[in-house]
Amino acid sequence: MHFEYLKERWKPYPDYNVLEAIRFAISAIEKQIPKKPIRHTAWEDFKCPTCGSTEIRPYDTEYREYDKDCEFEYCSDCGQKLDWSDEEFPDKYFDLAIVDPPCGIGENGDKNHTRSGLAKAKDYKAFSGMDLKPSSEEYFNELMRVSKNQIIWGANHFISKMPFDSSCWIVWDKDNGDNDFADCELAWTSFSTAVRRIKYRWAGMLQQNMKLKENRIHPTQKPVALYE
Repeated sequence: MHFEYLKERWKPYPDYNVLEAIRFAISAIEKQIPKKPIRHTAWEDFKCPTCGSTEIRPYDTEYREYDKDCEFEYCSDCGQKLDWSDEEFPDKYFDLAIVDPPCGIGENGDKNHTRSGLAKAKDYKAFSGMDLKPSSEEYFNELMRVSKNQIIWGANHFISKMPFDSSCWIVWDKDNGDNDFADCELAWTSFSTAVRRIKYRWAGMLQQNMKLKENRIHPTQKPVALYE
């Protein structure tokens, strides 16, 4: 119940002293709902999300900096309760998560330019992590926590990390002819329907829809049509 609502309902004979007391009480109650501190861009520290104060960590007068290893439970200035947890999103916040994490097979992009004899292949640059290992179990646990359903590309390379067996895998037939690339890509899903197959050409410079050809900027990039 908001203060303005009470103020409006009590017309034409509001008791402003009572209204002020109620406003103060509502504000105090709302500040008991934890909020995440906001990172202060001017320097590597945080400020209160309600009043903007940086007095949410002890200040070391000797070193003239805030103690990054200690946090206050409440803002020293306005009393806002603070949430210092690492969880950025609440449970099941997203309806669907579609991810394409590292597979751990060494396909990091820097070998693509050597794999075509028909036309000059695109020279992708190596990306962070070098695809040396798949994502950790912690990554997948967090993914399952924040989303209601999941589609995970490349899961055939790290099936042991999936939380349960799935009856509904997505099979993307890339119609890519004779080469050393995989004929299909697989995606594990959390859905309980049957396996689904999608045929959509994605072979170097050749694409299913050449009139609306997509600019490829990443070696594991998926066509927009897969999501439509």
